[in-house]
Amino acid sequence: MACTAAENYGLYGKGYLFILRLQHEVINTVLIKHWPDCLFDVCYSEDNPDLLLTAAGDGNLQLWDISQLQNPIIFNGHSREVYCVQWNQTRSGNIFLSGSWDHTVKLWDVHRNAALQTFAVHEHYIYDISWSPKIPGCFASASGDGQLGIWNINQGNLPLMLIRASAAEVLSCDWNKYDEFTVVTGGTDSIIRGWDTRNVSSPKFELFGHTAAVRRVRFSPHFDNVLFSCSYDFTTKKWTLGSEKPDSNTISQHSEFVYGLDVSVEGADRLVAECSWDRSLNIHLVP
Repeated sequence: MACTAAENYGLYGKGYLFILRLQHEVINTVLIKHWPDCLFDVCYSEDNPDLLLTAAGDGNLQLWDISQLQNPIIFNGHSREVYCVQWNQTRSGNIFLSGSWDHTVKLWDVHRNAALQTFAVHEHYIYDISWSPKIPGCFASASGDGQLGIWNINQGNLPLMLIRASAAEVLSCDWNKYDEFTVVTGGTDSIIRGWDTRNVSSPKFELFGHTAAVRRVRFSPHFDNVLFSCSYDFTTKKWTLGSEKPDSNTISQHSEFVYGLDVSVEGADRLVAECSWDRSLNIHLVP
């Protein structure tokens, strides 16, 4: 797995890219890369496991080939911190998205240094972006303006819709891997909301349980009714949807904000990784 980190809680200082491997219940460090500014996000290529992208506080993105020793290829186009990056999940070319504190989302091709498109409708920081796994060219954006944007790169630079997802900042979004119409959001109001893009007048569901900002939400790649979330309340939760009162299991192993979250897509074991401002990363086998 890959994990990015930043000195001084991301306010200033260097950034680090860690390549880690779980072997016999021990997390081993395979490689460490350094960057002069904070690194806030990372994603792997869908086609080449040696290629990954990082998002940096200096406004740049870096394409790393971890099988080589050379410096990364740099993509420059944002005017402020790049906070999120995601490779296209439908394998339709070498395109990826970046979201920035300059209020824009940009579309890139790994073979071109300049951005292909810029999406500039949000009025606050872009905290998260998520490609639809079902609809080619479609993605969602989560912003501090409280809105969830739904876009399609094949239909211009304006959103298909802007959903008022919260009265507070929206920090994360993710698509259901089995339902092309369902997107989930989490934000500083501590509430997780599911949205049906065919009817956005009200949430499809709401989940209450966190007591502080929800930093990241991720649907399971294995089940259509399982969702994970991590929060500034120091916990990570697994939610099982589909009943009047969804079940939740809580992982409480950190002493600071839980900031990063991901779910393994390969193998029979359902592994969940989560990391925290307490400088630790944990991996859990979740039933």
